[in-house]
Amino acid sequence: MHETQTIHLQAVGRVPAVPADDLKPGDQIMYNYGSVSQVVKIVDASPKFFKIHEVSAETGTESVLRVKKTTMVARVPEKHRRPLGHTDVPANHYRAQVQAPTASGLGWITVSHGETVEAATNGITASGATRSYFGTVMLDDHGLGYAADSPEGRANSVKAMAEGAVLTAADGHSFRILRPSQPDPTVAPTLTEALTIRPKQLTNLTPVEVDRYNAVVADELSRLAGEADKAADGVHRALLQRKVSKRQGRGYSEVWPTTLAEAERIARQHLDSGYTPDQMARVQAGLTAPGAYTKRLRAAVGHLESTRMQTRIIMDGPLVILDEEFRRRGGWSRMYLCTSDGGHVHTGRDCPSIGLRTPLKWIPEVSGMEWREAYRLVIKGATAGTEAIMCTKCYPDAPTEWTERQVPETECPGSRTNAYDYMTEKERRLYSKRGTCPECGQGVSVTSAWKFRKHDRPQ
Repeated sequence: MHETQTIHLQAVGRVPAVPADDLKPGDQIMYNYGSVSQVVKIVDASPKFFKIHEVSAETGTESVLRVKKTTMVARVPEKHRRPLGHTDVPANHYRAQVQAPTASGLGWITVSHGETVEAATNGITASGATRSYFGTVMLDDHGLGYAADSPEGRANSVKAMAEGAVLTAADGHSFRILRPSQPDPTVAPTLTEALTIRPKQLTNLTPVEVDRYNAVVADELSRLAGEADKAADGVHRALLQRKVSKRQGRGYSEVWPTTLAEAERIARQHLDSGYTPDQMARVQAGLTAPGAYTKRLRAAVGHLESTRMQTRIIMDGPLVILDEEFRRRGGWSRMYLCTSDGGHVHTGRDCPSIGLRTPLKWIPEVSGMEWREAYRLVIKGATAGTEAIMCTKCYPDAPTEWTERQVPETECPGSRTNAYDYMTEKERRLYSKRGTCPECGQGVSVTSAWKFRKHDRPQ
């Protein structure tokens, strides 16, 4: 820990300061006149100096500073950190936006906004202290504005952006003007926005922004799949069916006596004919009121059909639009996290280690990134705590430390290993299966995949 010190900033006064070697990505630094920048990358350039990549909270542009490690800097306290750019923009305003090259994970930063293109490109910055000069000075500084051989450069660039183009400078900075009719892609889209997306809205979005829509759509399809399972069970129950025990593989499972297709056929026959079960069956099911059986059956079939229709609308609508945009650009890299116990990071559902119903979660923040950078910057950084590791089939070149889970010292090495060979015939037939771990000798519960559950070493 360093002793608390202060430095003087012009037009600000004395503020607390820390040595540059105390900084980390995500910190904000204040300069003279109160301007603030956010650190996005720190490179150890030499024994005495850092190269600090920072993004201005006002202009959204990135700069690189060579800073001595012992230099005192004014780090902004966590509770006083500033948002990058404007975060509360009226829906009827144009937005002038910038995306820095190294800080693409921050998304697009709204530098200024207004009711017209002209107002947006020369609007007030988020601090309210100055104008953004987005359409003049900023474009000039990045080679997209005025030049001796292109005196109309500024006007041409602004016109192109107003028509939906994204301009990328030689230094990697990207600029655009977001029209009022477009949803703001720097914010995670709502379900309504994702389900009503149109091809034109995707044209100028980055892979990260497109896949944010994909993530929302995928979550809704996952929810509907769970709802469809409940609806299917509801049809069986409405027919007064009960599950039966059936041998599957090495064990037994509880299944319905008919397939779903057969249950639907029977349900429709009963509804068409007005069939009603005998009084004893209705009493046992609590359906004593006149027409209760038919009412319950009709509701169950309707729930199933409604769920299927909602799924079909998404599959034939927004999902097709998003897939077409992906193919139109020739695709880009993606990462998915398996959310089951001990899940890995995969490149897609075509991995041979993934089952048909294996739950996968989109990680749109890394879409389009080279996999090494994506895993290092996001999986090991922004999503720390997930304990995610990389699938060796999807990433055969990944370092060993990225593909092997770090096992706590207290965990028994027999955890998650094959249990079937260490169980007696009687133990295998039990409904709640248990076996004796060969490593620690403890009785441990066994999963449906015949693996010992995670457990600690005996103390």
